[in-house]
Amino acid sequence: MRKIISGNELQLKMHEAINLLCDTVKCTLGPKGNNVIIDHSSFTPFITNDGVTIAENIQSDDEVINVILEIAKEASIKTNIMVGDGTTTTLVILQSLFNSCIKVIKDGENPIVLKQKLNKSLDIILKSLEKEKIILKDNMIENLARIASNDIQISKVVSEVFSKVSIREAISIKEIDENKLFIKYYKGYKFNSILASSFLLKSQNSIMYNNCEILIIDDLVTCTKFMASILNDVMNNSKSIIIIANDFSDYFVNEIVTYVLNDNLKCLLIKIDECGIMERLVKNDLEILSGSKIVKSEEDITVSNIGFIKSVFLTRENTRINFEINEIIEKYSQNIESELLEIKEEYIREFYLKRLAMFNEGTVEINLGAPTKIELREKRMRLEDALCSVYSSNEGILLGGGYTLLKISDSLNDNDLIENIWKNALLAPFNQLMINSGLDCLKMKEKILLSKYNLLFNIYDEAFEEIDKTIVIDSFKVVMNSIINACSIVSMLITTNSLIINEQLNNLHKNAEYGDI
Repeated sequence: MRKIISGNELQLKMHEAINLLCDTVKCTLGPKGNNVIIDHSSFTPFITNDGVTIAENIQSDDEVINVILEIAKEASIKTNIMVGDGTTTTLVILQSLFNSCIKVIKDGENPIVLKQKLNKSLDIILKSLEKEKIILKDNMIENLARIASNDIQISKVVSEVFSKVSIREAISIKEIDENKLFIKYYKGYKFNSILASSFLLKSQNSIMYNNCEILIIDDLVTCTKFMASILNDVMNNSKSIIIIANDFSDYFVNEIVTYVLNDNLKCLLIKIDECGIMERLVKNDLEILSGSKIVKSEEDITVSNIGFIKSVFLTRENTRINFEINEIIEKYSQNIESELLEIKEEYIREFYLKRLAMFNEGTVEINLGAPTKIELREKRMRLEDALCSVYSSNEGILLGGGYTLLKISDSLNDNDLIENIWKNALLAPFNQLMINSGLDCLKMKEKILLSKYNLLFNIYDEAFEEIDKTIVIDSFKVVMNSIINACSIVSMLITTNSLIINEQLNNLHKNAEYGDI
């Protein structure tokens, strides 16, 4: 059975869904925002103030409201995908835009015409935002991270990381048992790998070889006879070798392990823990780095296929190879950069960017710990927000604390229907920041207006600051995406007049709750 909800009934459901979503999330906005506890069937309850995480977990008993919720959440989710921050701001703007639009539609405005006017005025808003943009300077990075994370220690770490690597994909976060926060910087090529046998580590967690030979085989390795001369040379001259292959037979692994455990051979057997194009890229990288030649079959192995690397550090999960930068590698790095322009798949782009970083600046591992798992999860979200905010600021920054949107809002005409809608929407983040801080919105706004926008309120330090000395800043890209995504969803919702749901499924779900089926 299908149920159709239309007209005023649908508008009421939309209004209820939008307010349920946005009222729950917006209390977390800013340094003085509150946290939300989320219960989840897959893991223990946790506490967070991350907007998109809260939004994704909001549901209603009403199936109609749930459908609308999923659509409205898309604004926050898209902002998170694009820039990784600003998800709460997106929903604050969305709520104001939607409520204002519904009001003027009830007063007789045509939804399609309203959508066209709204999208046309969006371009004007974004041009005004562009004029307020400031170029990010090195001394601003820590402040930007502090605003995003609301944590001084995290902001210092993020600032240090940014000074070392310019590519976001080169950063990984490792959760540790200790209540500490520190970074490790790695130079060299690192990739996920699978060790053929844990016995090769000799009861250690990791192993390192210097001036190591490397052999890459694009095939299954079954026996030692095809590389007997190479292995004998390694053993007789106290060398070390790393063999990378698609797979190894049990017979081959057992034979190598026997030599290793008897201290007759220094050898590592690994498989690349990637698939498809990414596995091929890793093999190509290693071939270039080591000067080796990939062998298509174990029967074709010769001494000329061997490459050399400065050092190899291997754990149970990954392998890191150190090398010296030379002209060949620099040229190869330039080829990777040019290929990036043609890649559309996001996961492959990320892989390319990570490779690019390893060939140039290196990679960074942020070690993060906390007294409890609940706090660790919350701290990780703050850290990720700070990283995303800083790394999305390459297009510039804006004065924060709702100041820039307040300034643009004040320039709009109250008497123009569309400008008045945008005026209220752009003012909403400032008002919510003040409400969450327990401050009077009107009084705070009035003081900024009287200063002719020479003052900005620092919520974290609870003090007014001159705009040329303030540390309160936001990423331009984050604010821009928040506005665009909020407007996009509102435009779709206000031009929707009917909703069709499967009522039979709805009733089955309800009956199941009471044990009828």
